[in-house]
Amino acid sequence: MAVDDVARRAYLAEHVSSDLQYIWQECDVSLGTQHTLAQHYKTMKVFSSMCDTKAEVREALRTDFRIDPATSPETRADVAKVLTAWELSRSMTAKEQELQAETKVLGMPRVLQHTERQAMVKAVEVTLGKLQDAEIPSNEYLALKVEECEANEPQALGLDEVSSRSDTSSSALQTSLDSSGHVRVTKVKTKGRLPEDTESLRRALKLEAISWLCMSAKFRNKTWLHGLELQHWTKYTEYCLVKRCWG
Repeated sequence: MAVDDVARRAYLAEHVSSDLQYIWQECDVSLGTQHTLAQHYKTMKVFSSMCDTKAEVREALRTDFRIDPATSPETRADVAKVLTAWELSRSMTAKEQELQAETKVLGMPRVLQHTERQAMVKAVEVTLGKLQDAEIPSNEYLALKVEECEANEPQALGLDEVSSRSDTSSSALQTSLDSSGHVRVTKVKTKGRLPEDTESLRRALKLEAISWLCMSAKFRNKTWLHGLELQHWTKYTEYCLVKRCWG
């Protein structure tokens, strides 16, 4: 049965992690090849580990996926794009692991790479359309949510902690001594303000919703994040603002 482009995009959006989709798109891998690869590689970490060398990647594409660069100039170009995406995924995965190890050793908050943040936001924008800065969670808040999801320990935070890119960043440096006597310097972000009216409450809850949609896009392998939609938070918001609850 033939698969059209709409079905391919739907499959990628539902099954492939946002960072891997972002890499394939940035490297201009054809939609058909993306869909073919996605049958077996759904996360960036797995895709980056498919082979150890470029020669092995070329051989895997030829034997496993019937993508032979000798077939046509277009296929040869697509193989080159997959190789570029594979190299990029390896460097990004290595950097991500390095940052994770460093933050755990130092006891610092999770740090997100620029491409991680961009990939999550871009995946959400495919469904919701272009987002304004006031609708996009801040880098610090997204990093906090990623850390919770990686540990499978989601937390219900206060709405004064939900921040967007457009919010004024008020952070300070704090020093402390750990058990081994080493000095640690960490950035401490102060809390914002709680919603003061119905519209600020709507904005805060929508921002929280988009934060979790970003997590759903990044962690496709976590079943407890499957099926999240903006309407779930919208329904809750409307319930809170009717006469039965409001005031």
